[in-house]
Amino acid sequence: MENKDLEKKDTEPAAAEEQEIIVYGKAKIDGVAVPSQALVQATEDFPIILMVGVDFIPIKQGEEVKTPYDAVLSMDEIQKIGPMIRVIKKAEPMTNVEAL
Repeated sequence: MENKDLEKKDTEPAAAEEQEIIVYGKAKIDGVAVPSQALVQATEDFPIILMVGVDFIPIKQGEEVKTPYDAVLSMDEIQKIGPMIRVIKKAEPMTNVEAL
């Protein structure tokens, strides 16, 4: 059982190292960087709840937007709930992102 745990630990960092980081552009506004795919079904009737550091990150105008995030929402477009945000509007890829 211990060997399996060690094997698992040995393979996880390699997988993480292989993930390609893509820089989509720079944020046009202050707000939160989000993966647009996570918001495809966001509506007032079906809000999406995202967790900071996992599903979104705060971002300032001019900062790089990179994987896994590909869109930026303004603070007016979200509702803060502690370490989470509530989103009621879907975002398209490159929303509020200036391509490089």
